[in-house]
Amino acid sequence: LDPTCNRTLRLVCHAICSAVEPLALSHLSIDVKMNTINETIEKLEAYAKHRTRATDYVRTVSISSLCPAERPSHWPTWEYMAGFVGNPRVHRLQVEDDFQNALSAALFALNSVRALSWCTHRYDPNWAFGTISAYVTIRRVQELSISFTAGCHPNLAFLDMGGLHTLCFDDLARPGVDNASIVVALATVIENSPDLENLSITTGSCGVTNNAPTLGDFFPKRLGRPPMQLKSLSLHTVRILLDATTLYHLRSLESLSIHFNITTSIQGQSLPAIWKILGTESIHLKKVNVNIVDVEDELLDYLSSYEGIRDITFDNNEVIYSTTEANVFASRFFHDVLPRIAGTLEKIAQCKQLKELTVSVVDLIQSHSQDVVSCLEQTAAILPKLVRLQKINVATVPQIG
Repeated sequence: LDPTCNRTLRLVCHAICSAVEPLALSHLSIDVKMNTINETIEKLEAYAKHRTRATDYVRTVSISSLCPAERPSHWPTWEYMAGFVGNPRVHRLQVEDDFQNALSAALFALNSVRALSWCTHRYDPNWAFGTISAYVTIRRVQELSISFTAGCHPNLAFLDMGGLHTLCFDDLARPGVDNASIVVALATVIENSPDLENLSITTGSCGVTNNAPTLGDFFPKRLGRPPMQLKSLSLHTVRILLDATTLYHLRSLESLSIHFNITTSIQGQSLPAIWKILGTESIHLKKVNVNIVDVEDELLDYLSSYEGIRDITFDNNEVIYSTTEANVFASRFFHDVLPRIAGTLEKIAQCKQLKELTVSVVDLIQSHSQDVVSCLEQTAAILPKLVRLQKINVATVPQIG
């Protein structure tokens, strides 16, 4: 190449690198394993000392493990590390101390992290929660996701995480998890997060039980406190009681997802009761997400009672079956409810503003489904703003139960 072309090529490559680097290096994953602990420490030190440009680009951090696991079925403690003569840092306390320092230094070198996810474990070291919560608090990380699937250390403690906008946690009801302590700790986090807008709770409780946490257990109860500014709430296997204290914090709610609602005689209202209360309290949602088998007259009455609903999801990925009642509700939805709300909907058919449509078909390749497929194609053809039509073949979706 002549000098001019060579210079142009270099400029183009520089521009491509400048555009790609922030995307390619935006995620940091930390997974401590017994046989690679030295390499993990060295990599963390590289981030801490800015020996890699990735330090400037990391926006999300995922922590899969903070205990030296060799494989999923084997979870050795840090004390177990002392027995590995092949490890240059033979003394367990020194190894753990080095890792703690490297992790803390690496995290605090990351100034632009917006989201952090962490899978806790019952063998996590004592200092784990303090280090993570200190980072989230001081750096004002906006999104925090915690999975308690593998348990957690009994010395659970969070600091004041005042900068959170999104908080997600799941699988509280797991072996090795002190359910009550976690609920109290998470309620404290929520209490001290005035900017919290998105909250997702999955308890992992199995069956109908009064031991399952309630939504009110997580909400602030201090009198005189300003209401939460929640916009999105996702609940999975949670007991719900929409009493005055809980409703006080739901006045700004725009999106509600409820799956596997736990109905009990104590603080566990049914979905029909919940929809009635939301309607009575004039809490008008813009987005609703429920399982398709939970569609009932009370939900349809609620959707028909106001204007402004934009996004409706009747999910059938987890429970799939058909009943006569379901057919009746489907008929009422499409004939009575949909025409009333079509003016604002963006994700249901017959709406001229519709941008996305997802429909489940019993079996796409069978002759009895061809009329449905043809109808979908005709519907898509008359929707000028539709950019995505997804047809889910129910015959290929695994069924539970």
